Amino acid sequence: MNKTGKEHGYSRGSFFNLEDGITNNIKTMPTFKKALMLTGAAARISQEVALFDKLREPRYQNLTLSEDDTLLCGFSSGSLNLAAINACFRKKDPCSWDNYYKESVLFPLTSSQVFNAFPILHLPIYSTHPLRDTLEDFLRNTQMTYTRDLLFQSYILTMADRTRDERSDQKKWETLWACSRNPMQENLYLADLLMSSTAIPVAFPSQEIYGKPGSTTDFPTRKFYDGGTGGTFARFEDYLGSLILQNGPLDELYIISPMREKSEEEIHLEFNHLFSGLEALEIKQFKDFLSSISMKTFMKFLVALQQWGQQHFPMAKHCYVCIPEMESNFKILDFDNEKPQYQAVCKWVDQHPDRLAIPLDQFIKSHQNDLA
Repeated sequence: MNKTGKEHGYSRGSFFNLEDGITNNIKTMPTFKKALMLTGAAARISQEVALFDKLREPRYQNLTLSEDDTLLCGFSSGSLNLAAINACFRKKDPCSWDNYYKESVLFPLTSSQVFNAFPILHLPIYSTHPLRDTLEDFLRNTQMTYTRDLLFQSYILTMADRTRDERSDQKKWETLWACSRNPMQENLYLADLLMSSTAIPVAFPSQEIYGKPGSTTDFPTRKFYDGGTGGTFARFEDYLGSLILQNGPLDELYIISPMREKSEEEIHLEFNHLFSGLEALEIKQFKDFLSSISMKTFMKFLVALQQWGQQHFPMAKHCYVCIPEMESNFKILDFDNEKPQYQAVCKWVDQHPDRLAIPLDQFIKSHQNDLA
């Protein structure tokens, strides 16, 4: 079990009440005009940052953000970028996106600041105590402790491990979306939540989520894992869909993703680069995770999003897919090359400006092979 916040009288609600009032519990219902969905993929975190920077350039999308009208959703390393956007684009005391986050936090990042191997081979393979220290330093510098300190309405996804007695629908896993403006979730420790959203099964330890002493939450007492394990934005219908049905369509929705493995061969090569000597079940579990963040699974989410729009109304008037498709990718757990990754994606966008933000329907139509 990974290091956690301290409980100290923290009260938890029932697991099965979690879905009640997904939108009703949110303090206010502002008129959202745009949203960013940040999918993440471990060490490929800077690829998202490059896409985000290019989207903000006037010659491209001229994207602007405001905590008054912008919704943020993220999981895995996308949740870390979500926290950074909150810190650097909030109205009050914003940090510098370029000088602080990129130059002082992201680009100098190394694998040793994220994980280290246990002295003997056992599960999980890596300890993420270094990541905990890195995150707590970042959160201390940005003056963010609880989810309520995310001043944009933000959703961070994580996956709960449920016991057999709690599986009313026979599902072992359930993807949950913690909301910064939900009174039942606003006092969760942000470090715990970020650690849980990035806890890659088999590779990294699970994480429990605690909160402010004396506060009450509807989050369960469980082990949590990477928010992408259940699929790309699993249960978006329950959370984002419910909100959009009440709020009305957004003007713009940007789905921002790092480059992903497209074939079983690429997944196999990535696995071989990371691990050897695992048991058959462990191999299956980790390959299942790699499959859950593959291009094929990403495409399934896009199709589900398209179908939701056909059944109700589009999530946004303009829905864009932003994902680089370079000739080669970077290793998923190699955090020593954040700046080269950033530069590679910026170069790719400059060479293919028409592929930075592709309308959802057009992207799905042109990537049918990735669904096969």
